[in-house]
Amino acid sequence: KIYFQQLPGPDDMDTSNTCWNPYGCVSPNFKFMVHSIALHPNSRDFIAGNKNGILQKWNTENGELNAYKILEDIPGQTDATVYDIKYTRDGNAFIAVQQKCLYRINAVNLQVEDSLLLPDEDQILGIDMGYDGQVFGCITKRQNDRIVQIRNIHDLKVRQEFNTDGASFNKISFSPNKKQAATASDDG
Repeated sequence: KIYFQQLPGPDDMDTSNTCWNPYGCVSPNFKFMVHSIALHPNSRDFIAGNKNGILQKWNTENGELNAYKILEDIPGQTDATVYDIKYTRDGNAFIAVQQKCLYRINAVNLQVEDSLLLPDEDQILGIDMGYDGQVFGCITKRQNDRIVQIRNIHDLKVRQEFNTDGASFNKISFSPNKKQAATASDDG
């Protein structure tokens, strides 16, 4: 069993003097609140991302926390939540998604290898890795439209873009034959 919640330290305690508990209260910012996870292709590790922009790498065999990374604050980004994480097919890196930024992160040491600030009107809702090791797919919200994007893993840039004509897609999945992608939407 793996436990995400570590014990709070002195810096994690609420200092607002509004705490009713005589033993002290934990600051609301301390709670990890996992929002997304990705299992490594070898099934021995997984990454968890939370609402505060923290990534943690866990070992599934012994339950140890191997590494963690706090993503930097981005000007204009009001939400630090890590919305989605997907490993590349070779397991050497993973893509992490925040409200206004995409990251390619080294899967061993969690160092950011590349990042891409999204245009103001774009927000990525979900991703999936292509089977060719070169691309990943995104469902991108732009104003009230949903756009399917195929992006390069090596530079995170858009290779192709497809307008969905009003459908509110929120998930994408690639087929193993490398020729098709399927999408799912709220409205069927």
